[in-house]
Amino acid sequence: MRASTIIFAIVATTALVSGLVMRNRVAKAGLTITSWFRDPITNFFVGGKFLSQHQYFMAIDVAETHDLARAKLRRAGYKIVVNEGDHLHGQRFKAIIG
Repeated sequence: MRASTIIFAIVATTALVSGLVMRNRVAKAGLTITSWFRDPITNFFVGGKFLSQHQYFMAIDVAETHDLARAKLRRAGYKIVVNEGDHLHGQRFKAIIG
């Protein structure tokens, strides 16, 4: 097996595990998760941004839009929280592209 394949597998697994931990924090906070991971095709059809953090286990959407939900997302580790009108969108990092 090539070293690049092994490195990719380690990075992908780390992203998944980290994303699962954060998703569980949000669920334990009592928020209703409406979107988390999206494969590129699903992301395209729901109108997601190119290279959306949803595709890398680093973004989440919740149904609640109140300030307490915003605080819970921040406590769960989502540094950027945006009110999209009908839901809150949390992401771990500022988007570089898109």
